[in-house]
Order: sequence, then structure tokens, then C-alpha cells
Amino acid sequence: MAILRHDSRVTFASFDPDGRRIVSGCSNGSVRIWDLAGAENLPAPLPYSYSQDGTRFLVATNNGVEVRDVVTGKLLAEAIFPGVKFGQMNLNRDGSFILCSTISKSNATSFTRSVSVWDVLTGKPAGPSITLSNIPVTIGVSGPLLSQNGKYLVTYEKHDAQIWDVRTGTKLRLLTHKGPITSACFSPGTKKLAIWGWTNISVWDPATGLACYPPLTHADALNDTSKVDYAEFSPDGSVLLTCQVENGLLKCQARLWNAVTGELKFELKHGDGVTSAAFSPDGSRIVTAGEDSKAIIWDTHTGRQFPRALYHEATVVAASFSPDGKWIVTASNDRTARVWNADTGDPLSPPLRHLIRPVDARFLADGNHIVTTDLNGIVRVWELPVDRRPIQDLRELAYLLSGGHAVSTINSSSTNSELLETIWPRLRSRYTSDFAASPRQVEVWHEFQASDCERNFDWLAQIFHLHRLLALHANDSELIERLKRANEHLKNGD
Repeated sequence: MAILRHDSRVTFASFDPDGRRIVSGCSNGSVRIWDLAGAENLPAPLPYSYSQDGTRFLVATNNGVEVRDVVTGKLLAEAIFPGVKFGQMNLNRDGSFILCSTISKSNATSFTRSVSVWDVLTGKPAGPSITLSNIPVTIGVSGPLLSQNGKYLVTYEKHDAQIWDVRTGTKLRLLTHKGPITSACFSPGTKKLAIWGWTNISVWDPATGLACYPPLTHADALNDTSKVDYAEFSPDGSVLLTCQVENGLLKCQARLWNAVTGELKFELKHGDGVTSAAFSPDGSRIVTAGEDSKAIIWDTHTGRQFPRALYHEATVVAASFSPDGKWIVTASNDRTARVWNADTGDPLSPPLRHLIRPVDARFLADGNHIVTTDLNGIVRVWELPVDRRPIQDLRELAYLLSGGHAVSTINSSSTNSELLETIWPRLRSRYTSDFAASPRQVEVWHEFQASDCERNFDWLAQIFHLHRLLALHANDSELIERLKRANEHLKNGD
């Protein structure tokens, strides 16, 4: 079930004849069209890894890897063939370097990790491979973290963070944090390194290994179970944003710090833990994601909360802005991602439903697609089509979908004077695809519902959807076996 939220009292709501959309109107004169079928068209999984800024993606080929531009799809350089098994591969923030990590188990109590960095443009290693030996299985090593300029590599173990020179593969500086380290991030330009874990954030100069100021803290005498779970520098590096979570239902907050002095600027309060946050591209706004099932937009310069929160049905685990700062995408434990207007808080897309809950969502560089990653590491790209039809056609469509009950403020005199029977054939001839579901859409919807029903042990509903799928694929052995199991569960009262 999904809740369709409005900004004022709802005065009417109606399905269109196909049952694929709902039109709703509010007392303030606004009308919204909600696409229900579109929320169920799950994009195919992609074997890609995207850079954090959404400009490049990495794809494995035969014995090698390629890095391509997101907008054009063009290969940015020759494919890289390392001659050895790469293991886990990720792009750094802007996609200029590939970070490769391979783990081999040495014995029952320890393992070895090899880390290498490759320059995307040259297709060559940026330096020798770095080997971390005798790592206790019970502790492990987090990271590694690569700076945007490819100069520094950071690995963590317990309370210590080791900075490496990528070019030479040598150890530079060992930094000791107050508490077990969770993760770290570099500021733009690699001038500062923020390390967080437990209730503290320590900020360092990676060039000298000196602390910039005493550790920042989220310590709270009334909440000794809280910890810092995320941190991020603003685009200009002037402020640092940190997020607090805890194990219960106590109120938590994000905090905004002066990155130069370490002075606390603002507390951005949620009703529960704050799981992550992001700055807008110009740094003027912040969006925070919370365990209180909402994301909140804030003014960076004043700490003021924008009026409209972005609501989900469960913990919001990720939120980020589009490249132009006009939209926000969120991901939630309710197994959906969603796109919102960053100025008004209005939803701009239906809930983009996943079979497994998403853990990350962000925009690609073209601003017309988002990429989501679920708990199992499955990556999907969702297209965000922009409706560029004439406003008069959109008015008539809303009028038609509401059965003629749309509020008069959106209707022109020509719309009011026409019968629905006249508007219907005209719009249907112009926008044929909007008035019918394709066979593929129908199939994808039934498959999504069948899998969802199986997860929720709703065997009767699953049987219904499997029968519809078998009508399309009568001899599909997998569908037949799934239907058999569903009937057995239903018979046994499972």
C-alpha cells in the first residue's frame, strides 16, 4: 500500500478507466495525476558501478574493464587489461581512478588484502599494489578510501587510519582516532580528511598528519547509545556535515560545523536517527535522511528547515540532489525510491518499487536518470521522463481522468464546454501509449506482484498472478514449479 500525500485537503480522487492512474484535487485548486502502473516497471539489473558524482560508469569486459561517460556512453579511454584478477572494483568520486581490492584468506584467523589504483585515462596503475597482511578475521579492515586526485589511499583498523602514498605504495602517516573507526571522507581539493566512529569526528591535514582541531563530538549524556554514522564536506569545503544515529527511538540530529575552525554552526533535528545527508550542488541547501521515515531540507546558511518534509513509510536511508539542485531522490526501507521537487516538497514520481530494499539512490549526470543499489548490490537505472505536452492537453487529461470532476481553476472554457466523450478520442489519438498498457508492462507488473506476494506469504494472490503469467508463457517450467509450490503452501495453510 502507498499513501499519496497532498499539501492541502483532498476534495476528490478518481481512477482513470484503465485503473493505471489516479487523479486527485485539493482545496487549494491543485490537481495531481498519479501513475500507478509505472511504479511497478522494475528496470533490469545492470552490471555497472557508477562514480559518486554520476558522470561515469565502470563495466567489466573479457579479462578487463571499461569506463564510459554516462551521458554519451562513449568509452573514455582504452579498456584496461590488468593481467590479474581485479576482485572488487569501484570508481572514485569523479570516476578518474579505479580502486581495486582483492581479499585472500591466509588462515583461519587472518586474511590478506591487496589494493591497487588504476588511472582511467592512461589505463595504467597509478602506483604499485599495496598489500595488507595478517588482518584478524574478527576485526577486518574498512575502506579503503581514495582521494579524488588519486594521491592518497586510506585504510582503517580499529582506532587507527593509515594514509598511503599511491604513487610509491609507501606508508605516510598513521592517524589515531578516539574510538573505533567507521569510515572517512576527504574534503574537495583533498585539503582535509574527516574520520568518524563512535561519537566523535576527527579532522586532519593529510599532508602533515596533524589534527586541524580537537575532535568534534555528538556525545549526549541522555543518549549513550548514539554514534556518528555519516559525514560529508560541503562542495566548497567550508563546512562539515555529520549525522547521528542510535539504537532506540530517541531524537537525533545532524550537525553542521565550520570546517576551518571546528565551531558548531547548527543542529538539524530529526525525530530519530539521521542516516545520511547531502549538500545541493551549490552548497546552499542540505537534505537529511532519517529513521523517522522522512527526509528534511534545510538552509545551509541559516539552519532553517524548509516547510515540507519528504515522507516514506519506513526509514529513509539515502537522499541526494539532482545536478541542477531542483530535484531530490530518496531511498527507503519501505522498498521504494522517489523523486521530489526540492523547492516545494511535492512528489514528482510514483514510488519506484524494489523487490529488495534499496540502500542508495542518486542522480546521474544527465539529470534524467537515477541509479539505485539494493541490499544485495543489484544496480538499476530508472528513466525520469519529463512531460513536455502542451498545458491545455494536460488540463484536458486531468479533466478526463477525473470523470469531469476536476476543479474549475485548471479548466479552460473550451474544456468545460466539451463532453468527456469528445475529449477522450482526441487525446487518445494524440497519446496512444497513455491509454493502454503494453504486453510487456502487463507481464512485468504480474511478475513483480507474484514475487512480492511470495515474500509476504500471500499465496492466493501469488497464484492469481502466476496464472496470468502462464497464460503468456504456457510451458515455462519455472512458472509451473512456482505455481505448484504456491498451491502447496496454500493447501498447508502456511
